[in-house]
Amino acid sequence: MAAVMMVGCASMGASGTEATLSAAGFDMHMADTPEKQANLAKIEPYTIIPKSDKNGELRYVYADPEKNQLYVGTQANYQEYQRMSQQQSIAMANQMAAMSYQEATLDWAVWGGGPYWW
Repeated sequence: MAAVMMVGCASMGASGTEATLSAAGFDMHMADTPEKQANLAKIEPYTIIPKSDKNGELRYVYADPEKNQLYVGTQANYQEYQRMSQQQSIAMANQMAAMSYQEATLDWAVWGGGPYWW
């Protein structure tokens, strides 16, 4: 079970976050010039940060310096990301509970040989 939980948690890492950001409508931009790479390096990596764009509009940015990528979304995209993240957390908690339940064994001999249906 621990191995399955670690795989599940690993899938929620940066790749999982980026997949969720994309699904929520965030746009991915490549830092494909030295200027963009330098600018990307100024942003805290792997964290969604609110920033104002050049027009003063609120945007949410997420930097992945390893992949030279910047994700940019609107307030609506960010709200959708939060909704999707919450659903994923609930689904993972349910999956972990189900795995724990499956591994719990009941010794029927202790109960007089059962089976009991309660």
